Amino acid sequence: MFFGSLANLYSSSPNPPTPDFLYQKAIELAEKSWQLGTLMDEFPELDEKLMEKAMEEARERQVGVYYCSELWDYFTGKIPPEKFLEPKILDLDELKMAQWGTIIHQGIQSLFGYEEKRIEIVLKHGIVLVGKVDLILPNEEIVEFKTKEVPEIYDTVPLPYLYQCTAYMKALNKSKMRLYLVSWHLSRKRFDIEYDPKIWQDIEKRLYDFHEKVLNSYSKTL
Repeated sequence: MFFGSLANLYSSSPNPPTPDFLYQKAIELAEKSWQLGTLMDEFPELDEKLMEKAMEEARERQVGVYYCSELWDYFTGKIPPEKFLEPKILDLDELKMAQWGTIIHQGIQSLFGYEEKRIEIVLKHGIVLVGKVDLILPNEEIVEFKTKEVPEIYDTVPLPYLYQCTAYMKALNKSKMRLYLVSWHLSRKRFDIEYDPKIWQDIEKRLYDFHEKVLNSYSKTL
C-alpha cells in the first residue's frame, strides 16, 4: 500500500527515486504507521459528533432478537449472555473505524441507488435473527462489504464474516454470495462464499444455547 502511494506521488517527478529507495521508504512508513497506531491530527468537533451519534444510535437489545452481524460475538463471549441487554458503546478509536466503514458502505450503495432493507429469519423458541444486507445487485446477487486497511493479508474468510454471510444466504434462500474486504482507496479482495448447511446448523445450535443463557440471566426481570 505504501509503496504504491509513494510510486504515485513521484510518478510525475522529472527525477523519480529508484524502486529500491521507494521500497525502503515504504518499509519506514509502514513501521511508523504501526508505531503511531490510531493517532491522528486533532479534530475535536468531529470526535464530539462521533460520540453524539454513538449515544443516539446505541442499539437497544431485546431478548429473542439477535443480529447476523453479531453472531460471532455471541458465540465467543464478546457479548456475554449476562450483559446482552447492556447497550454497546464503542470507544473513540472504534467509532472512527466504524464511521470510515459507514462512509464506504453508503458511498457504494449510493452509486447503485440501493437502500438497505431489513431481513429476518424466524426460528424456534421465539427467536428472530435479523440483519441488513449491504447490496443486492440487479441480478439478485447479494454482496457484503467489510472495510480493512490491508485486505490482501487475508487468505481465507474470517469466521465472523462467514457466519454472518451464511445467515444472509439462509434468509434470502441463496446458494452463494460475494464478500469484499475493501480498503480506504477502494482496493478490495473478493471472496465467493457458498452456502454450507453444516455452518447454518452450527449457527442454530449455538444461537439456541446462547438464547437459553440470556433467558436464564434475565429470568427475574422479564
